[in-house]
Amino acid sequence: MSDSVFKGVITPLLTPIDTEEKIDEKSLRKLVKYQLSNGVHGLWASGTSSEFPALREEERVKTIQLVVDEVNGKVPVIGNVTMPSTRLTVELAKQIIGNGVSAIAATPPYFFSHTQTEIADHYRAIRHSVDVPLWIYNIPVMHKTPVSPSTVATLASEGVISGIKDSSGTGELLTELHILRDNMGFDLCSTLGTSVRVGVALSLGAQGVVPALANVIPGIFVDIWNSSESSNFEKIKLLNEKVMTALQLGLLRKPPESTQGSIFSGYKKALVELGIIEFDFVTKPHKALTPDEAKSIPSILNKLDARAV
Repeated sequence: MSDSVFKGVITPLLTPIDTEEKIDEKSLRKLVKYQLSNGVHGLWASGTSSEFPALREEERVKTIQLVVDEVNGKVPVIGNVTMPSTRLTVELAKQIIGNGVSAIAATPPYFFSHTQTEIADHYRAIRHSVDVPLWIYNIPVMHKTPVSPSTVATLASEGVISGIKDSSGTGELLTELHILRDNMGFDLCSTLGTSVRVGVALSLGAQGVVPALANVIPGIFVDIWNSSESSNFEKIKLLNEKVMTALQLGLLRKPPESTQGSIFSGYKKALVELGIIEFDFVTKPHKALTPDEAKSIPSILNKLDARAV
């Protein structure tokens, strides 16, 4: 599958789990179907939204395979194979290649800090070991050291990487990368890990967006993306108001904090309310919302005109 298929709204899937923290396969398949029925352009499996650091390696392989099977070629699937070291990342990558995944993605090794030279060698080693398009997943809040634009440009020029998901939140670095891409002429699919800049991503030089909130409101993000392609800024403004309302789902933990656990629990509870998944459990030590914290979810979904299935 060529890199040109990577564009638009790519949803980083949550992982539905049951009371014993086992993968709820039925709910995950239903979540994939929900995404496809709302017209998303791709899916990102086993990423941050999936709570992947809390899953066993075999569970990650299983969820990626399940997503690929359920998609059945309708949209590209990117499988995140991030691990704490190069060797472990390569080992995980080898377990999922050949299963129909369109590309793999990885952050720099996490826990330890790394130099740009070490980061570049990490990606070279992965690409040398597996014959599948490789993406950089740049989310330095989780892996400490940002992947610099010059490192990305070097790897893209060498043909090591095909794409990047930038969740750094640093617009200046992304702009620098796009300038390097234009000046140096390398191919690179650039996507933003954002729920609030979807309408301007194209104008920033990106080819796609990877918004976690799309798990709950995929259709709204697809509408925003399509409106940006047609420069319908009035519609984007109206849709962005819905996004701002939906963002409240990740802020229901009391005291109000925008932690990952609050986001996971809020989005999962909303999907339960919509009838997409069965349980709102999150991996421990994260906690599901209390009934009091979750009581506003129906009214939020009502404002979004979201409907149960």
